Amino acid sequence: MIVFCAFFIFLFLSLLQSGFLKKVLQRNLNDWVLDLVNLGVQGLLIPFLQVCFTVAALHYFLPKYSGVLDWHPVIGFFINFIVIDYLYYWNHRALHSNKLWSLHAVHHSATNLDLFMTSRNSVWSSFFIVYFWLNSVLIFLFKDPSGVILGASITAVLDIWRHTDLWASSKWTAKLGMVFITPCAHHWHHSRNTVNCNFGANLIIWDHLHGTAKSTEELPVEIGAPLEGNGPRLIYPLFSKREV
Repeated sequence: MIVFCAFFIFLFLSLLQSGFLKKVLQRNLNDWVLDLVNLGVQGLLIPFLQVCFTVAALHYFLPKYSGVLDWHPVIGFFINFIVIDYLYYWNHRALHSNKLWSLHAVHHSATNLDLFMTSRNSVWSSFFIVYFWLNSVLIFLFKDPSGVILGASITAVLDIWRHTDLWASSKWTAKLGMVFITPCAHHWHHSRNTVNCNFGANLIIWDHLHGTAKSTEELPVEIGAPLEGNGPRLIYPLFSKREV
């Protein structure tokens, strides 16, 4: 519910921005199909699979471990929002490697960032993201998984925000950018010529720690890495090589 409310709030705020509606109306049919299908996949199908299949399977095969972690929800939030974020940093870097780039290339095909393309991916990409599996495991292991669920929800809200340009160059966003991945930082991750930077989901401190951070208050001029071939983007080839 938090994520759905945030999406429509961000949509309303984006519509108030000059030029947003014009850019949206310039989208072609293929982009609309790709993005709307994937919003449904991320917002409905993935949570359904996590609860009804992954968590259910863990309950079936490992019932004695269900709720074994009787820890405070704050610990669950910390693990989800910070520890898994660090694991995602390396997961994300791996997706930018030559061998795995095709799993992630569709997400970088957008030439403009907006909240509609937040979940743009090929159909199988989600199953190669650590959040899908580890969130399920944490929900299964925690006696009270509310902290885990809150952390996952805030991560999803931040994901929507960083794919917009809302407050991208404001002073308070620049201050947040010392710790968090902001829209400006993520735009640079999507820039045509500088895709190998700012890999974190929530925190940019991992990028600073490992030398992949690009911090600036200016947005890149060009967005998007062109895809190879003309095949359907929902079923973009699972493995294809591309030097990045």
